Amino acid sequence: MLTETTKKFIGGVAGTESSEEPLVTYALPNGQYADYKFEGIQVPKYYDSIASIKIFYKRQHAGDLYLRFKTAHIDVDNPPASSIADSDSYTAYAGGGVDEKIASLTVPTVAYDGLTAITAGDVLAIKIERDAANASDTYESDFQIAFVEIVFNVEAAASGENDIVSLSELKSYLRKTDTNQDNFLQDWITIVSGQIERYCDRKFRAQTISNEIHDGDGTNRLYTHYFPIAGLAGQSDVEKLSSLQFSNTPDDEWEDIEINIDHIFIDEHKPYIELYDEIFPAGRRNIRVSYFAGYATVPEDVKRMACEMCAMVWKESNAGGIFQLGEAFRRTEESGTEFTKEIIDLDARWKSVLDRYRKVSV
Repeated sequence: MLTETTKKFIGGVAGTESSEEPLVTYALPNGQYADYKFEGIQVPKYYDSIASIKIFYKRQHAGDLYLRFKTAHIDVDNPPASSIADSDSYTAYAGGGVDEKIASLTVPTVAYDGLTAITAGDVLAIKIERDAANASDTYESDFQIAFVEIVFNVEAAASGENDIVSLSELKSYLRKTDTNQDNFLQDWITIVSGQIERYCDRKFRAQTISNEIHDGDGTNRLYTHYFPIAGLAGQSDVEKLSSLQFSNTPDDEWEDIEINIDHIFIDEHKPYIELYDEIFPAGRRNIRVSYFAGYATVPEDVKRMACEMCAMVWKESNAGGIFQLGEAFRRTEESGTEFTKEIIDLDARWKSVLDRYRKVSV
């Protein structure tokens, strides 16, 4: 099972001014009841379950903290009636010392394992309660909370059927062996593959195009939407002949254009299907074709370019930057990405590769 980690801080980290604290904390005071809530924690894409929750704090005493944790879940598609809460009992936790270093407490699973029907995009909240007035609390100092860390178990992202490179190929290119960012990388493989296909107006991975509709023009050539064309769909000659049909009117049945499969010419280097002694009858939306498009093996220069594009995404996302590669995207919050605007321009070197495969308008 893959994991994805989210952190929610009390405040900013590593302030820009020398007088600012490097890590902002919130104090649950000594000698009385107090609480603090971390809210608005979004459940990640491909969510499966909660692996662990930890509270990070600045340790200032060796005594025991008398704490209780509560969690709540809101289904964002159906608020607020769907709010579900769960909690544990007050428990004594060892404070750990007086060195003022950051330490962590693991929230017991009983504080959240009763939450139900959590799905990606929902929101969680975590509440920390301290009963410092209780005799069990011997931590003679304020409890300085810094941040919460939630580790989610997530399913592996499904690869897109049109992906130009595989996740393993991209990770080999990036020299990555861990699985921590597999979902992020897989999403971007699919996004970049889609950009390349849209720019070139063709398919690269072999796939079946079903019932594509055209206007007949009275010639013996039909320019398909995608190429290279590997052949008509079907296994037998009868099935292949029925993959290329015409209809005289919208109310008529579809009929095979040819009766001889050898009279249908297909060349993977040409973006059209050609007939030997027939024509594609002139008409409006009167031609229907199903065919195989794409390469059995994606050209290496296109795969390499896709890897370079994904590598740029990887670099920019780590730097929190904004970049352009046919489309522009930006980093949002702790995880994920989103579209900003469409941009046609590509890197000149990438463009020179893409233009060799770009479909020429007829």
